Amino acid sequence: MLKLIYIVGHERSGSTFLDILLGSHPEITSVGELCTFYRYGVVAEKRCSCGEKVVDCSFWNEVKRNFLQRTGKDYFIKQIKIQDYFEGKYNLPGWLFGSIFLDKKLKRYLDVACSLYQAIADVSGKQIIVDSSKSRLRAYWISGLARRKKVDIYVIHLIRDGRGVVWSHKKLYKNLREKGVNKLGFMVKEATWFVTLRWLRVNILSDIVSRIYADNRVIYMRYEDLVQNPIQEIERILKAVGLDASPIKTMLLENSPLSPTHVIGGNGIRMSQGIVLKPDYEWKGEMPDTAKKLFWGMAGWYAKKHGYKNFYMQP
Repeated sequence: MLKLIYIVGHERSGSTFLDILLGSHPEITSVGELCTFYRYGVVAEKRCSCGEKVVDCSFWNEVKRNFLQRTGKDYFIKQIKIQDYFEGKYNLPGWLFGSIFLDKKLKRYLDVACSLYQAIADVSGKQIIVDSSKSRLRAYWISGLARRKKVDIYVIHLIRDGRGVVWSHKKLYKNLREKGVNKLGFMVKEATWFVTLRWLRVNILSDIVSRIYADNRVIYMRYEDLVQNPIQEIERILKAVGLDASPIKTMLLENSPLSPTHVIGGNGIRMSQGIVLKPDYEWKGEMPDTAKKLFWGMAGWYAKKHGYKNFYMQP
């Protein structure tokens, strides 16, 4: 049976790097944020990590051809609407009632999702796929594929210290402004209180959705553990899916650079060739104390559950 490694969690938490790292195993294919496939398949300027535009990439064109053979028609525009219905964060009725009534729209959503995973497996020649879409709703709905025994799904809840996430967002919007992109919304999106609330919401929902899956199909992982002990953390994942970790272990011990193949969506690191493991702890020295204290005052109760500590309480 086709196996899927699905990553949930907040953006700027290392999911793209984990996706690419897992994809360096000879039996795994890494495709990035697969939730973007339908849009990237019709929007000309979006690029694959191979450097080609997605609409021109030989790998994704072959996936699209295989996918359309399975679905029997051009589902791209139609599937964008269906995906928005089920994965849109404001679609509360769909979340509450869609799985109860199993209407035709849900069946079509699951059938098309399964067809896409199967198309990627056929084209790549690999039966294990990494999808780092991170969407909690997507993780919730595709659990139907596991229940129907069409896809064996493993969920990784990847979490990063929220202070690092807050600082990463501040750097992102600072860089955008320096490039001349000035939007009023940036003032809110980079605000410590805003990112902290979103970090809480996203990770709490990721916790809840992960409980849909069997315990042996869920792995909780901290970004900090991944970058400090990558071999140990990768071994945990590969043991769960039944693979030998030796190929990735050897690569990490030799400090060999990673080369993404056909990753779409996600962090800009995917466009780099020769990616090396480089822990990002810049926030510890650069983030203002007021921002650190604000984060901890708002979200410290949840951060402590995942082993994070308040600097100001340490000697």
